[in-house]
Amino acid sequence: MDAGVTLVSVFREMAMPAAEGVPVVYMTELKAFTEQQLALQAALFAGKSMVPVHTLAVEGPVSDAILDTAKEVGADMIIAGVKASGKGIRRVFGDTLTTLARRSDIPVLVVPEENVYCAPQHILLADDIEAGADLRLLNVLLEIASVFHSQVQVARVIRKKVQEILAIMMRPPAVESLEETVRIKYEYPVDKDVIHALEQFVDDHPVQMVVMLPHPHFAPERWFFKGHTWSMIFRTKVPLLLLSGSHG
Repeated sequence: MDAGVTLVSVFREMAMPAAEGVPVVYMTELKAFTEQQLALQAALFAGKSMVPVHTLAVEGPVSDAILDTAKEVGADMIIAGVKASGKGIRRVFGDTLTTLARRSDIPVLVVPEENVYCAPQHILLADDIEAGADLRLLNVLLEIASVFHSQVQVARVIRKKVQEILAIMMRPPAVESLEETVRIKYEYPVDKDVIHALEQFVDDHPVQMVVMLPHPHFAPERWFFKGHTWSMIFRTKVPLLLLSGSHG
């Protein structure tokens, strides 16, 4: 998409206790080490793309540092990886990722560790959209779909087949308006478990990206943890785009 990339790594200055009578030693070399590792990562881009890559080593709490940096550089999106499932890994890396998704004012793209890049020509929009949602956020989806000529499959999970007619009648007008620009296909998988239904849909169809919106009547902390977003972050097999925040 011809976007510039800022590669950010966050480090914490740590005070290391020394022997009695010896001053505390600060690991100021940690920043230099972080910058060195960033340079190695940036070099991986050099042979594959003409996209400019900038690097920043930032000190501070991880989530706060990333969010602050995103504002400073005027980022349009935060991209973060998620490690393979596992309670220990989820606890260590999950706190940062979920905080970013919950507090970010711009879209967050979550990329599973083992995902291999391919153009998102089939995008699944989880139609869990309720009245009052800021549907201007769909502009981000519209831009991506336009660039990659994607087909957008809109899936609303229903518990019983008889609910399909009602679901069709209650399609959000803003979603239907996307049809003026991109190809839309509506799907109504039947399942009592929304996340299971989305996972199954991804397994059965050539989906390269899943898109979700927050619920507007919850505070950010509540919609994130009470809804399906938290579970989907750690179970998705393809990149997951969270259209939270005020970006539109």
